Amino acid sequence: MNLIITTEEELQELIETSVRKGIEAYFEEKELEKSKETYTTIQEAAKRLKVSTQTVRSYIKRGIIKAHKVGNRILIETASIDNALSEVKSLKYKR
Repeated sequence: MNLIITTEEELQELIETSVRKGIEAYFEEKELEKSKETYTTIQEAAKRLKVSTQTVRSYIKRGIIKAHKVGNRILIETASIDNALSEVKSLKYKR
């Protein structure tokens, strides 16, 4: 173990830079998590929206939920599901 002798100002500066680097690394990691798109299957989306899988397929066809076809699978962006949940459209009934 090495003993390092510093002044109060040097110690304070060392602590500030260490904390600043730690905070910057934390927020960079959070931004990477946000930018990394996660995908779910139709079944997972149906459970999350509490609707049937056929309803999710209908939402995809109408463009309410954005999805991508990868091979034989259809993958839905999680952000698209969140937007569909938060988006409330007012309906006007015509008689």
